[in-house]
Amino acid sequence: MSRSLLQSRESCCQMKGSRKCSRCRQTIYCSVECQRKDWSAHSVICKPLAIKEQNSGHSPSEVGGRTCRSPGEVNGINCSSAKVDGKTCRSPSEVEEKIKNPKLEASPVSSFLKDQEMERKITFQDLQNTGLNEGSKSQGIVVEFSSPRNFIIQLYTAKTVESLIKVTALLKEIYSKPENLKKGYTPALGEVCVAKFSQDQNWYRVLVQNIDNEGKTADVLYLDYGNTENVSLGDMQKMHKDVDLFPPTAIRCFLADAISPPCGWTPECLVDVKKLLMGKEVTFTVLRLEQVEPLLYGLDVTLPALS
Repeated sequence: MSRSLLQSRESCCQMKGSRKCSRCRQTIYCSVECQRKDWSAHSVICKPLAIKEQNSGHSPSEVGGRTCRSPGEVNGINCSSAKVDGKTCRSPSEVEEKIKNPKLEASPVSSFLKDQEMERKITFQDLQNTGLNEGSKSQGIVVEFSSPRNFIIQLYTAKTVESLIKVTALLKEIYSKPENLKKGYTPALGEVCVAKFSQDQNWYRVLVQNIDNEGKTADVLYLDYGNTENVSLGDMQKMHKDVDLFPPTAIRCFLADAISPPCGWTPECLVDVKKLLMGKEVTFTVLRLEQVEPLLYGLDVTLPALS
């Protein structure tokens, strides 16, 4: 036997050790570091020895000098209980496939984020902007009036009319299907969802302003019409994902230059101003914005008949 082959069967650093080369099972090492340093010399004889050992008459159940404990165990890996990426594999082919394609299955994190996204509540901030800023001019119809400091204008432009027609038709189509109605749905305060209007039983977009859990009702603002209503929670649903987040058609307004009297507005004054504005088509200029939810627009209003 040659000197190099003899040396391969002893510890390469002349120290006693019990660690055998995992490939040929012949050379003994004292440590992993010792084996790493000796590999350049040992690799020359390691392969022939490994082949010789495999052809020396071992039974089919012995592979690489190690006895397989089951038909599914190869190279010391028991495939019936092996774990790849933390999951148990049930066949050798599954081990191989998972090693080649570790991302075949969606991770728990990505699935969780997807579920969270679907369950996320829509708020007023998620809606598209009306595009009305300080200095903007537009027109609309006064649909609700409480005082010069609190009234609602429904925007009346080609774009807003088109959006309103589209969203109204889509809501009617979606919520007329029983599969889109979720039983036991509970809205959140400040959520933008949909509610069934008591007078015509159609579905409209609303902003939840108050919730009475005991009475199972909610106070809502109809975003495209400006009126408010107390509705049953059973007549409310989550906003469907197919509904575009159009800006609200109705906006909250106040007369920017109107100053409330020290003792407040008299009933007679409110009646007179309401007659001037209610139901009228007006042209207005935005003078300032108050960042509340929903936005509050300070306007300079012009009546067509009283320019």
